[in-house]
Amino acid sequence: GVVWYDGKKWELLARPTLTNKTSIAFGLLEDADRNVVLQGGEGTVHIFDNRPPFRTKTLNAKNGMNIKPYVLSMALEKAGVYWFGGGRILSRYDSDKEKWTEYSFDNQKLAARGIFDLKFDRKKTLWVATFTKGLCYLDNRRDTVRCLSTPELKEPVHAIYPVNDDYLLIGSLRNLYILNLKKWYASRKVELRCFNHHNGFVAIEPGQNGFYRDSKGQIWLTGGAALSVIDPEKINFKPEPLRTYISKLNGRRLPFSQFLSDSVFALPFGEGNVRLEFESVGEDKPFVSQYSYLVEGLMDEWSAWQEEPVATLVHLASGTYKVRVKSRTGGTGTNKSQEATLRFSVRVWPWDSPYFPYYASLAMIGLLAVGGVIYRKNQQQVRREKRAAREQAEKAAKTEQLVKVLEVQTAQAQMHPHFIFNVLNTLQGLVYKQETARANEHIVKLGDLMRNYLSASLSLDGTRESLERGMITLEQEIKLLQMYVDFEQLQYRDRFDVFIEVPSSLSPDFYRIPPLLIQPFVENAIKHGVLGELSRKGNVWIRFWLDADETLVCEVEDDGIGRKAAEQKRRNAYQTHRSEGTNLVKNRVQLLNQLGFYIEIHTIDRPEGGTYVTIRMNDRL
Repeated sequence: GVVWYDGKKWELLARPTLTNKTSIAFGLLEDADRNVVLQGGEGTVHIFDNRPPFRTKTLNAKNGMNIKPYVLSMALEKAGVYWFGGGRILSRYDSDKEKWTEYSFDNQKLAARGIFDLKFDRKKTLWVATFTKGLCYLDNRRDTVRCLSTPELKEPVHAIYPVNDDYLLIGSLRNLYILNLKKWYASRKVELRCFNHHNGFVAIEPGQNGFYRDSKGQIWLTGGAALSVIDPEKINFKPEPLRTYISKLNGRRLPFSQFLSDSVFALPFGEGNVRLEFESVGEDKPFVSQYSYLVEGLMDEWSAWQEEPVATLVHLASGTYKVRVKSRTGGTGTNKSQEATLRFSVRVWPWDSPYFPYYASLAMIGLLAVGGVIYRKNQQQVRREKRAAREQAEKAAKTEQLVKVLEVQTAQAQMHPHFIFNVLNTLQGLVYKQETARANEHIVKLGDLMRNYLSASLSLDGTRESLERGMITLEQEIKLLQMYVDFEQLQYRDRFDVFIEVPSSLSPDFYRIPPLLIQPFVENAIKHGVLGELSRKGNVWIRFWLDADETLVCEVEDDGIGRKAAEQKRRNAYQTHRSEGTNLVKNRVQLLNQLGFYIEIHTIDRPEGGTYVTIRMNDRL
């Protein structure tokens, strides 16, 4: 629990029991402005007055705190505003408003687990030490916890401590890091100094609840193997340069004369394989050195960084080679060296050269070239004969396709007068009723319709491509359907309603269909369905949707008298004009399908009276 000492005696403020373990203290936080001390425990935070009689307030699940199982870390934002960290949740508590703000996996504001430490730097950035993601911080602009991307800080971080405006101490599992805050705030680039047993720092898991600044400004930190002290005034981020050497060539140690620009080491005759060994020398090496090399004329770019100080080159041809080697301190990558350079010569038999297979191949190519010329002439003659036959077949296919396209154009041209005839009947009715203004308005609409139809027809030039250009968008087709319905409702007022349903997931301006494909079926639904001998007001539904295979589907449904009754009525009635709209559409669909389109039309009866017409459309090409 929490122990208080006044210089004379010790007092345990809350003693844990078998049934009440919440007084276990994982950390303390003082709010001097409020004269209180906070204790993080098992699912609980106790807030004590910092003087007798130590009045206590408890935060737990009953008043909104959801951290389980332990409150491992705490930080003071300002008087009365506290941050708590635990296994899976980071919480902010405003004691004046008694308000909690949580950052967790569930609300996607925290991607790490195991919050061991929390600290504010002097710029009021909250730094978060985590077990799974290393070092993180609170991004106030996005209101989420983000983690540094550098691989060195992906290991568990147990403690953090702001030294001053420029540096942040970070205690991880095996290393003590110093983060250059000044550079991070300026460019968001991570620059680190690392201390471990490689360069004299022997502590393990440094700083777990153990960073303290003494009266001289020095920082003391605990560790598993030692108690250490750091003088902030002596922190230096200037890297100590490393020196790289090529120490051995095929097992033979090289003299320092290798660094002379005119030195060339000759290998014994017949040695075409080379093994180079490197060394890296320097005072600041917290990690194992890494090496990269480049062989000029043989490699296009530097090799990947590797910890093994060896490079092997095999099957070299005769000639002189130049090798360049550089090293760096592994881990932080901030300490690189100057390059070491070595020139050596190789002499081998021609058949031991890696290029010998290419020379032999040239000879074989020469022998095959003569036979290839003869064979090529024979093949050219065969290809000419096949090309002539193919061109003749393609010409016949294009002629057949031209005939089909012209038949579609003829069918489409027949449909326009059919539709205009029906519209003019409606306009004639308006004129007879002396509704001049409405007749004039709908004559303008008719002009818009005819302009769209003429545009589609004039684009046909006998090719399939012109058929595609003559197609209109689904949005235009819906507008044409609405205009047609408006004309019919003018003539047959209050006799029927039409509902056009397009789901929000379907974009009508994205899909293109042949014009006047749907209107004749809507006309049938109105003229021969709901305008039959119904004693009530009829309904027509026009629905559009997409099947799973991206096929566009249109369904025209009416609750009219049905196909049998409509057919009987047509046989009994005297007709001066026979409607051919649906027959024209079916003929046109048959021709379009022969040209590679996919259009299906199915008609079924509704059990309660009326008809379903389903039109499926998909351009396979």
